[in-house]
Amino acid sequence: MFCNYTKDDFKASLSFSSPHSASEEEKDWMFELVKTNMRDMYLEAGWGWDDGEKRRELVDDDARYIVAKDESGKKVAFAHFRFLLEGVHEVLY
Repeated sequence: MFCNYTKDDFKASLSFSSPHSASEEEKDWMFELVKTNMRDMYLEAGWGWDDGEKRRELVDDDARYIVAKDESGKKVAFAHFRFLLEGVHEVLY
């Protein structure tokens, strides 16, 4: 039930993975998508951008992904998240 998404005429299937199960091609695709969509915003905010640092965050052992593919199997979107413990607080990034 939670592995399919439909909105108007758009349909996608969702898959879950981690850095250990995702292919290098898939991780490269995710990194390029993040860079394309977020780099300028990071720079404008004054946070700076470092390809190596962002790639390490993406493939951290605690990272998990949800990847959306359209009906033809083309990857169209993804979510990257990590459950972490900051001090005594459980957080989700």
